[in-house]
Amino acid sequence: MKTLLKITGALVVGMAAGLITGLLTSPATGKQNRKKIAKNYDASKSALEEAANSKLEEAKSLLNNVVDERTKQSKSLINQVKDKLLVK
Repeated sequence: MKTLLKITGALVVGMAAGLITGLLTSPATGKQNRKKIAKNYDASKSALEEAANSKLEEAKSLLNNVVDERTKQSKSLINQVKDKLLVK
């Protein structure tokens, strides 16, 4: 989870740095730059949402697998205890 936050943070900082550099060196007018900013913002927002949703689904799947495995182990241990109690 910390890695995801680091990657997302680095992505946002990189995009901001690129945007600022592009604006400062751009020969375009302010109106043209504002249109570009709006377009890039929407595209970046969509990409970040997709990445976040993908990671969320991955985390849910991993958690479900762990829960399923622990449930199986618990049931196995319960059955072992029952078997030992019935033998005595």
